Order: sequence, then C-alpha cells, then structure tokens
Amino acid sequence: MQEREKKLRILVVSPTFPYPLVSGGKQRLYYILKELSREFQVTLLTLAEENDGHIGREALGFLKEVIQVPIRQDRIAQIRRLAIGLPHWLFGTPAEVLVKKSPKMLEIYQRLLADGGFDLVQVEYSQYLPLVKIANRLGKKSIATAHDVSYISQRRKAAVMTGWRRFFWRREAELMRRFELTGWRSASRIVAMSENDRSEILQLVSEAAVDVVPNGVEVTSRRSYPKSDVPTLVFVGYMRHYPNLDGVEWLLKEIWPRIKARLEGVRLRIVGAGMPADLTRMTENDPQVDYLGFVDDVDEVVGTSWLSIVPLRIGSGTRLKILESMALRTAVLTTTIGCEGIDARHSVDVMLADTAESLASEASEMLRDEQALTRIADAGRELVQARYDWQIIGHKMRACAEEVISQR
Repeated sequence: MQEREKKLRILVVSPTFPYPLVSGGKQRLYYILKELSREFQVTLLTLAEENDGHIGREALGFLKEVIQVPIRQDRIAQIRRLAIGLPHWLFGTPAEVLVKKSPKMLEIYQRLLADGGFDLVQVEYSQYLPLVKIANRLGKKSIATAHDVSYISQRRKAAVMTGWRRFFWRREAELMRRFELTGWRSASRIVAMSENDRSEILQLVSEAAVDVVPNGVEVTSRRSYPKSDVPTLVFVGYMRHYPNLDGVEWLLKEIWPRIKARLEGVRLRIVGAGMPADLTRMTENDPQVDYLGFVDDVDEVVGTSWLSIVPLRIGSGTRLKILESMALRTAVLTTTIGCEGIDARHSVDVMLADTAESLASEASEMLRDEQALTRIADAGRELVQARYDWQIIGHKMRACAEEVISQR
C-alpha cells in the first residue's frame, strides 16, 4: 500500500468514456490508461453517457479514481448543443468542440487542479486542448494527445461532400486548424499517433515537442481461427464515427457490387453499431451480406473471415481495426489513407488500393489466391507482434510521461 501511495499522480481528461471497447478511440484510451497505471496513480475525468458507468467501472478497476460527468451523446442532444453554441461557431469555435462542451466538466477539472497533488495532466483529443492552458496557469505539466489531426480529417471530409455540407466542413477544417494551432502551442508535450501526424503538427507548430506513441493491439491473447468455408470479407466500424460511415457506404454502393460481379459465392460481413436505416435496408436486401451490428466477440467474426476490407477515404491517426485484423492473422486490404500511421508494406504486410475499381479488383484477386492471403496474413501478424503490442506502446507512453514530469 505504501509503495502504491508513492507513485506519481496523473490526471487524464477525456471527452470519451473508454468502455465498452466499441471504437478505436475507446480502445486506445482504455489500454493507455491500463499501461500508465502500472507505474502511476491515474485519475480519469471523463464525459460519460448514462449507461457507461454501469458497464465500465468494474473494467476500469486498475485506476485510482474515475470521475464521470453525465452527458447525452445522441444526435438530438448534439444538435441541441450546436444550436445553443451557434454564436460561438460563427465567431470561430469549431462545432467539434461545441458538441463536447460541458460546464460541469470544466468546473470539476478546475477544482481538481486547484486542490493540487497531480504531477501531470494528460488531455485526450483536440476538443479539450483549452484545458492545457488552464493547467499551465496553475503550474502543471501537460501532455496533449492528438488522436488524429482533426483539421486534416475534416478537410478530407469536405472533399467527399457536396453543397452546403462541403462549405460547412471546409469552414470547420479551418476553424479546427486555428484551434489546434493555439492549443498545441500550450502543451509541454504532444503525443501523436504516427509520424505522418507528427509532421503535420510540426508544420503548424515548429517549436513543439512531439512524441509518436502509436495505437496498439493485444497480440498475445489473440489466436488464429479456422477460416470460413466460403470466401468472406469483413468490415468492422463504429458507424457513429463518420469515416467508418463513409467507408461502409462506399463499400456497399460502389465496391461490393464490383466484387460480386467478379467472384461467385463471395460473402460480406459488416460489424458495428449505428448503421443508418437506408444502408441497413441495402444489407437486408442482399442475401450475400450479413449485417451483424454490435457483436460480443469481434475476434471470431474477423478471425474466421478471409479478408478484412478497410475502405477509408477520411480521417487521420491510425486504425486499430487494421492492427486487430493483423493480430488475428486475417489479411488486410485498405486505402493509402486507411494505412496511414502503420509501418506496413504494400503487397508484403497489407494490400493497398484507392479507387472503388482497384479495391474490388484487389479483393477479388486476393480471395482467389489462398496462398497469397496466408502470406500477407502471416506477415501482418509478425509486424504487430514486433511493433504494435500494447505492452510495447505502454512502455513508450510511460517513458514519455516520466520525461515530461522530470523536466524543470
């Protein structure tokens, strides 16, 4: 007990509750918290929906304390917060920040810092970058975790939009660029997900101290599964995250029909909660598609599939769904954007293609060549085992925290 009390203390602040592990952001936060807790006393201050506390508190037992601030995250509640915050948006506050705004969270955060005792404040996600300035005013060292470079993601989102949506996301990208620039200048250290993201951040803030602590995956606990009897693709994505929604819509409307035309008997599995009604109807009307929604055991669904397809056109950071597929020895086909931040080689560890036609062509060819599928799947497993296991990532994160705390 005495040894535990001597541990340095970290306050982690997040707009996202890290459980259940239904999205890449939640998974990263959960495992980083777990790894930090090996050497530090960690308090988590987080926004949380009503059911999160009942589901997640036991799973977060390794933390010193979990402080939850209730918030509704459904679409109606977010639109209401946007409407209330419209004057702020017109004068320059990004909508992405407004939808996560919580006066109660700010009040508790300021009280925790005023009470003292924390050696480091770690702020997750760009939406909460203003909290770094508050930590600075109170003499606290800080780490800002950039789960992605938000303005890059929004710029890419604008590129696939039309009409007023394109205008909105172009403006949002510019507002977020200014917002991130200001926030990153305040941080003692920035943690990026990839070398790509690090380069983008340094282009904005050349004087910043930026470490790369990539996303990871539980490798040793994952086993290989026997593959299904028929050629099967799998798509995994939490549909409330727009890059996933755009990806699955592109897959169903433009890529999948081309694959079916090339390969008889092929099947598609789609995993992830939140599919819109129109896309759900598309899957229901196609006997070769299984929309599974939320599943308890994603590993079995992915592990028994022949090919994991990740057709992302939007976003930045790194995609845990790719690392998880690799850990399960399921070959991966993705886009250049989808593979950003993962040190994987085309046609060795992963297959890359960037148009609907080329993705369909690569998928069809791969599903016909079991030997090539096995070769890429084995190489992917070796890659994540060597570089992306959470224990390796956790060591990097702890070293970063220790270095920031020790700086004078």
